[in-house]
Amino acid sequence: MTFQCLAELQLKIAETDLVGKLAEKMLEGSEISSILGELTDAGPRRATANSMTKASLVLLCGYFEGFLKKLIEEFVEELNDLQLPLNSAGDDLLLSVLQHSITDNRTKTLPKALSLKDCINQDSHYPFLLEAIGGTKGNPTVDVVESLFQKLGIPEIIDKLSVRDYTLESTFTTVSQSQQLHQHIEAAVGGDVASYQKIVEIIDRKWLPKKQRRDVGYVGRIQELLKKRNRIAHGENWEEQVTPTELLDFNRDILRLCDGIAEHLSVELNSYTVANV
Repeated sequence: MTFQCLAELQLKIAETDLVGKLAEKMLEGSEISSILGELTDAGPRRATANSMTKASLVLLCGYFEGFLKKLIEEFVEELNDLQLPLNSAGDDLLLSVLQHSITDNRTKTLPKALSLKDCINQDSHYPFLLEAIGGTKGNPTVDVVESLFQKLGIPEIIDKLSVRDYTLESTFTTVSQSQQLHQHIEAAVGGDVASYQKIVEIIDRKWLPKKQRRDVGYVGRIQELLKKRNRIAHGENWEEQVTPTELLDFNRDILRLCDGIAEHLSVELNSYTVANV
């Protein structure tokens, strides 16, 4: 299916593309300077262009977050329109429903639990609520985005799209516990290589390596975008620079990412449709 919010996002990013292109013209000293008399000098022109691109970058983050919310809303609506039996829900989606239904308040939880039980026994539909998936609740960080789509049954979506679009093997790497303690071990053994190796072997046998993110693919792009956004929005660096090229590149990458996310969600929705024909 085609998600309406993707078309809306494309229009919004096209607007910020125009700002980026206008800023480029201003910096080149093109004909725009004759229209805006105050910007005939290079200094004011450069400052104004940077203000425009900084504002557009903050807007881009808002559009990205808004898109994720609207996309999940559309997905849940389409899923409910199918009136699928609860038993047909994927494991992650079913877990999201169960977790949302269970609270510390037994009085409130019992009716929901009994309703879920009936739906499972009778192989009937149970409405999926948007609240069961949650929202971004702030900046759309990599972990937040992946957590949202994990609940819908699409794990590590940023990693998958980074592998596809940036020709990577993975955005993750594994780091042994001994690597993290390298300097401390060296200081403790005082250059004794045999002792160092023995300690490393003991640590690596006892504790499994940790999985860590690398700043590559969409992981790096999202993190860089949000860092710039936060410095601008919170006034941490009044001299923050966002060139027109940077803005246009961020626009392109976020739009491509969102297009990929919508594609994955469409495939997930189609799988439910096909399985229940």
